[in-house]
Amino acid sequence: MSAPGRKRVLLAEDEVVCSVIVQRMIEKDGYEVVVVKDGMSALREVEAGDFFAVIADWMLPELDGIEIVRRVTSRPGNKTKAFLTSVIDIPAAREHAAAAGALDFLPKPVSAATLLKALRTELKPVVVKAPEGNHPMTRAAAWSNITALSSGPLTELLGTPVSVELATDVPDDPVALTCGLVDARNGSEVTPWILARESAAISVATAMLGEAPGNAEEAADALAEVLNLLAGVLKTEFGTNDFKFTLVLPKRTTSKEIRALIEGAFASIVTTVAFGDTSFALGFSARSVNAVEMRVEDLREGFVLAEDVCNATGGMLLPACTRLTATAAQRLRETCKGRKVRAHVPLASVA
Repeated sequence: MSAPGRKRVLLAEDEVVCSVIVQRMIEKDGYEVVVVKDGMSALREVEAGDFFAVIADWMLPELDGIEIVRRVTSRPGNKTKAFLTSVIDIPAAREHAAAAGALDFLPKPVSAATLLKALRTELKPVVVKAPEGNHPMTRAAAWSNITALSSGPLTELLGTPVSVELATDVPDDPVALTCGLVDARNGSEVTPWILARESAAISVATAMLGEAPGNAEEAADALAEVLNLLAGVLKTEFGTNDFKFTLVLPKRTTSKEIRALIEGAFASIVTTVAFGDTSFALGFSARSVNAVEMRVEDLREGFVLAEDVCNATGGMLLPACTRLTATAAQRLRETCKGRKVRAHVPLASVA
């Protein structure tokens, strides 16, 4: 049974001497320590009860420390700090630990000061899904500074101080929207998305309009403008990193589809935006896209978007529901002359 008021730490270490030393270090600082000697036992302990932190050695029997860390940090609403220890202290080891979601990599032998400092580190998960590989988009400064880049424009748009904090929860709120920033040349897309309660959508619209919206659609439109604003900011910021983005207009979606988006992305950041007594979830997912068959939903100004999207290596896929005026269709043909344009219906028949 856990001692009242003591934070529980799970130590997964198969070397007896090392586990005894680390256990003593932690217990002297007031923590309660549960020790296991293999990965499967660690997993069972994690699933059976809450822990303040998990410290896992990389080379554990049955299930390695990387997998333990990954399973701990990927749980919905995770509040457990996860650390990976190893005698192998090389950049690749640290990268693997970070990709698995470890708060820190602790090379052995670990000093008491280093260990206790790590345990006191505030839990601030940066991504809900760790980057796969070394994609240029997640190396860009704009990706790592998304929270800082978002707070200023949102404060100006809503006319009140706004805080943007990193989070791990993806709520099931009913008002859901996405937009997109597509780079045809690199075959990449950043998708900003919003999940909000209906009351939060109304609060956002009221702050922007100076009065309550007339209906739910007006409230959703206000959230769409939030996404448009942030997409514009990121388009400018990523542009300094040799990305050329086209804006995909905001559209309504569902929390289920946003979760699927996160699952299919190579990296995602989830934040909570708070102002006054209102908050909503704001996220950014980065994924690879087919630069030849690119679908632009709710196309309104095809000739403008086509000029951005179509280049020597890219193309555009027009949705079947697209409707253009004769003039816009002609300008689209002129813009895309010599480039590959795919359409569900012949452009000549689009009225």
